[in-house]
Amino acid sequence: MNLILNKHLLPLTMLLLSTSTVIGQKPHHQNPDTLIYISLKDFNQQIDTAIVLLQNKKPAAITGKEHIRIMMCLNTIFMAHDTAFEKRFTGSRYDKLLQLTAAQKYVTEIVKVYPAWIPNRGMGFYFIDLDMELYGTPRLYAWYQVKN
Repeated sequence: MNLILNKHLLPLTMLLLSTSTVIGQKPHHQNPDTLIYISLKDFNQQIDTAIVLLQNKKPAAITGKEHIRIMMCLNTIFMAHDTAFEKRFTGSRYDKLLQLTAAQKYVTEIVKVYPAWIPNRGMGFYFIDLDMELYGTPRLYAWYQVKN
């Protein structure tokens, strides 16, 4: 019996094949369940850089590494909480980034730039070519643990 052709395994097999990285392509992370620590100062610099990039470039002109940093900033804003119901990053530069991505329809545009994606946990996006998640419930590699 050919396991690949088994009707119960075919959907799983297709999912695994579609989410694998290209041979020779290194993911930008080693372990998807590893936290990435960053200082508050460095995080704020990342936010400011993301704002400048989005104000001055179309998504197609932004590099993959820059998109990854933008996505990590967005994921961090959405995932980091001081308490169960209180978001940690609100106001000023954080709201400016969120307003800018909404006004420019960042998600709609990034899907055009990187059309190979699948839903991640929480119904966000996993961009196969970037090996990066946006929104939903991204794994730990996809957002920063910001230290004070």
